[in-house]
Amino acid sequence: MYLGISTASFFNRVPNENAFSTLAQMGVPFAEVFLNTFYEYERPYIGLLTTKKGHINIHSVHALGTQFEPELFNDNSRVRFDAEQTFKKVLYAASILGARYYTFHGPLKLTKYSVLDEEKFFARLNELSDIALSMNVRLSYENVSYSHANEPEFFEKMLKACPGVTGTLDVKHALQAGISPKRFLDAMGKKVSTVHLCDYVHGKTYLPNRKSSFNFEEFFNEIEARHLNPVMLLEVYPKDYKDINELKASYDYLRSLMLAPKKENKVVKFLTRDTTKYENVDLSKDKNHIKELKEREKEKERLEKEKSLIKIREEKERIAKEREREKEREDKERVKLLKERMREEKKGEKTAKEDIKFAANEEEKIKETAIMMTETNIETDVLFAETAANTIKENTNESIIDNET
Repeated sequence: MYLGISTASFFNRVPNENAFSTLAQMGVPFAEVFLNTFYEYERPYIGLLTTKKGHINIHSVHALGTQFEPELFNDNSRVRFDAEQTFKKVLYAASILGARYYTFHGPLKLTKYSVLDEEKFFARLNELSDIALSMNVRLSYENVSYSHANEPEFFEKMLKACPGVTGTLDVKHALQAGISPKRFLDAMGKKVSTVHLCDYVHGKTYLPNRKSSFNFEEFFNEIEARHLNPVMLLEVYPKDYKDINELKASYDYLRSLMLAPKKENKVVKFLTRDTTKYENVDLSKDKNHIKELKEREKEKERLEKEKSLIKIREEKERIAKEREREKEREDKERVKLLKERMREEKKGEKTAKEDIKFAANEEEKIKETAIMMTETNIETDVLFAETAANTIKENTNESIIDNET
């Protein structure tokens, strides 16, 4: 058996990229890397971890499964496809970090009445297992108390139907489900690859130590008696310990049980030795580092917000200027139309004056013509009268001559 610590124990205290140096100073040779975010699944970040891990042996990789693992079994092909892309990123991380196992949760059991189509489920799990094996990683299914894998019977059927899958026994989750961890050992048998160690009693989790409610010494003896060889990983919550020395003491306690399970005097000696050398990895320093990172992140967000506000202000100014230009164009167009209309009106007035003048001229011409015609008629009448008078006169003279004759 080998003993290590899961970086889940440092959650929100020490970021993963700094966890390896802390583990190295604690003298911990094995670890499970718990990836927490989609950002941490990406290749650049995994590349960073490979440069930071040093000589730490990465036994397994664990993802925040609720983000995507349940959707690997979704009936919708598009949902499955998206979840599978993230799944492959975690497998890639495991492969690059040298991890042999991917600690897997699978779908959640949302209610106690949730029913699992086991034939369909195991077929899909085999597909996922094949993808993992193609990257030299094996799925290690964990007995999570709020999932379908919360009973030993599930593992008996699952490990038989899915030969490429192994099991992760979580002591805490077994106790939460009210089931003895030994029963899960019975169900997993030789296929137990990983064991998560954390004490649980009355709804609370605790560091494993001499005061633990769960008998870890007896549990280790049971594993040794069965000739099993899983990697044991201390996986606790950050709230379960005050400082790094307390976590280190718990690790040393478990290690002493594995090395000499029946020699309590060695355990006491082991636990009472000086731990001041671990003071240089006090989590307060990491907290300060995290605080600094958060402040940087806030400053970055503030700058991004300022940039965004500047862009919004510039956009508003651009829109305002555009509106001003549009208004100027409209005003110019309006003035142009007004001038055009005035020109039309002036042209109309000029035409009207010309028409009036023309009419006046025509009227004058008509008058002149009428006068001329009147004068012509008078002259004609006078001429006619004179002619008639002359004719009468001539006729009268002729008559007189005839009478005289």
